[in-house]
Amino acid sequence: MKTPPASLHSRGAALVTVLGLMVVILGLAVTFLTRTNVENQSSTSYAAGASGRQLADIAVNLVQAQIQQATTQGSAVAWASQPGMIRTFTNTSGGPIIQAYKLYSDTDLILNSPTTAQLTTGLATPTAWISSPASWTDLNSPVVANGTANYPILNPLAAGTVEGFTINAPPGAGTTPGQMPVRWLYVLQDGALVAPTGSGNTATVAGSSRANPIVGRVAFWTDDETCKVNINTASEGGFWDTPRVTTREDMITLAKNQPAQGEFQRYPGHPAATSLAPVLFATSATDTPDLTDAQREAIYAMTPRVSGGGSQGGTVVPSGALSTDNDRLFATVDEMIFNVSRNQQVAAAGLSRDKLDRARFFLTANSRAPEVTLFNTPRVALWPIDSNATRRTAYDRLIAFCSTVAGYAYYFQRSDPKSATADFSGILRNQQLYSYLQQLTRQNIPGFGSNFEAKFGAANRNQLLTQIFDYIRSTNLDDTQLSEADRFGVRARYAAGTGVTAGFGQVTPIRIGATQGFGRFPSISEVGIHLIAVADGSGFEISGARPTLLQCGNIDAIKKANDAKLDSNDNAKPNKTLGGVILKGEPYLDIGYGPSNTGRNNNKFDWDD
Repeated sequence: MKTPPASLHSRGAALVTVLGLMVVILGLAVTFLTRTNVENQSSTSYAAGASGRQLADIAVNLVQAQIQQATTQGSAVAWASQPGMIRTFTNTSGGPIIQAYKLYSDTDLILNSPTTAQLTTGLATPTAWISSPASWTDLNSPVVANGTANYPILNPLAAGTVEGFTINAPPGAGTTPGQMPVRWLYVLQDGALVAPTGSGNTATVAGSSRANPIVGRVAFWTDDETCKVNINTASEGGFWDTPRVTTREDMITLAKNQPAQGEFQRYPGHPAATSLAPVLFATSATDTPDLTDAQREAIYAMTPRVSGGGSQGGTVVPSGALSTDNDRLFATVDEMIFNVSRNQQVAAAGLSRDKLDRARFFLTANSRAPEVTLFNTPRVALWPIDSNATRRTAYDRLIAFCSTVAGYAYYFQRSDPKSATADFSGILRNQQLYSYLQQLTRQNIPGFGSNFEAKFGAANRNQLLTQIFDYIRSTNLDDTQLSEADRFGVRARYAAGTGVTAGFGQVTPIRIGATQGFGRFPSISEVGIHLIAVADGSGFEISGARPTLLQCGNIDAIKKANDAKLDSNDNAKPNKTLGGVILKGEPYLDIGYGPSNTGRNNNKFDWDD
């Protein structure tokens, strides 16, 4: 057998090596190309996402600029916010609207001196909007998944299940309820926003060119969260006010069954007095039935910082103070469907997944609004703060912190309840705040065109401000979080050993110039006249001649005529007219007739005319 030359073996091995290297290189090339394609797709996706975020930021920044411009025009211009718009008003007579700032995408985002027609029919959507997708879009167009329509803004099924809410279909509306048509705004490369013209699938965008092409389009509508019910502060309110008349409601619900300490849902003006029932339990757009006790308690258990019990809406006398609910606040409306144990809310709360989806548009977990006056200036807090920081509770310090703007305190302070002048003349900031209120009340109110000084006169205006200041100064006199020595108000006098608790509450009325406040003193709150009889007229009648002699005598003879006045032991019965009081004196009388007897003995005496 003939052996092949060694060179042939070498050439075969080289061929295998070369083929192996080619396979490796080809694999690397394929991997590189695949990786490049993936990276290209990722880059394209990221660029598209970034472009989408930039377009969204354009809409957000545009709305922020509208809000900033509308709300910072000085103290002579007032503004009013609503979903989709902010209106500004002058302080001249009649208070006409200066401008209307649209917070939704449209042709003209600012209307100057708009008329009523412009704010109503002038803002109407054209009938053909639905057939012009190049110029108009429906922001509330639903996404259908598994046969269920999911609406991004408002579920139209809420109509009829939320009190006060109805839907008016826009002109030219299709079969989809709850449509929200707004215009497209096209974004050019140079950043310009242009509302298109045209109809159908064709739109003409002014200013666009090869050098300045269209890079995107946006459509938006701005809601106002302050117009919604805040699930972190609302609960189910119960009415309470100072009893004023003699009715069953005043005597029982308001006077006897007063709210317990910590029963915030019955505190007048407290955010917890805002009710969730019109959103959760309404049976129509005009009616919310009275809740059962189980439904009320379910709402109190669901909402943070609010506890049930107490006076139970004014139906019972509270047994004691309520402990504050320490549940954490909701971060979003969706969290409301779960309780603190992360289980679904009880059925009595009236909150299912479908109900929450319908109610979401009317609820919010965040609703912060600027605390300013109609003149865009800070408000003054209605809570007294002691000028001595050591006599302030944690609550006082919190109010003081929240009422301090740019280092200036917008709250009244107090120091001496026995002085008629110290709390004003001795505290400079009180004088400044008083002058600040005088200044505000002499300015014409935007939207109305007049002021309080013109209405009441300067002297009466000052008297009102003094009474307001003194009312605040005389509030919260017996704060149990402070020691008795640190509480504001003079301790009332009382007689030792009477069992009567000495109260706090005496404050000398403040005097400011020619005006004076009310202060606080023990006062007569009610005067009544009680008429009672001094004798019982239910005895026997006297007939015949005028009696001339009163004689104490025979019990048996008297019993027949006067038996109703004696009990079984021959004692006088209680006088019913006097509420059970027994009149002192002879329990029975013997009437004698005859000539006047001038003599006296143990059982006879003259009738004295």
